[in-house]
Amino acid sequence: MFSSQSDVIDQLKELDTGLPDGLFAELVVLGGAAMFFYNIEYRTTMDIDVAFFSGQRAARLIMEKGEQLGISAQAHGVAFLGDGWENRVEWAADSFTHLRVGVLDPYDWVLSKLARWRGHDEDDVRAVLPRLDSKELFSRLRDSLPDYIGRERDLQVTWNILAEDMGYKEKFAL
Repeated sequence: MFSSQSDVIDQLKELDTGLPDGLFAELVVLGGAAMFFYNIEYRTTMDIDVAFFSGQRAARLIMEKGEQLGISAQAHGVAFLGDGWENRVEWAADSFTHLRVGVLDPYDWVLSKLARWRGHDEDDVRAVLPRLDSKELFSRLRDSLPDYIGRERDLQVTWNILAEDMGYKEKFAL
């Protein structure tokens, strides 16, 4: 169970120390653990979801060791990450030997949550939204729709319901 950014960093450092020399990878924190990097600590999370930014050679070993530590790389091929997300990763200043760790940009993070919209997603998004500009978020959502694998209308309806609740003017015409 993880409840703070320091918990997440400590676990990633534990993973880092267990990796052999010559191995390097860049990981991006997604899911509930990313909220700690946005300084939102309203709930705990059971695992640390990460995506591989680079270091595919290290992927299998990191996945094996990570699973033992509550670090899951399962989201890599599943999470919706719109075009250009790689250029907006916020890299952590913490020092690691084998890893470079970043966190998904909060706008991209919200888009990934909107596309999933299960479990804690709605509460998590509502915790992050006050820090974001609704026009920028809507623009990124609209621009990312061509990359979305799934029914665009479902994502648009989810946005419109959320926008209505939050008092946003930006909505899709359905």
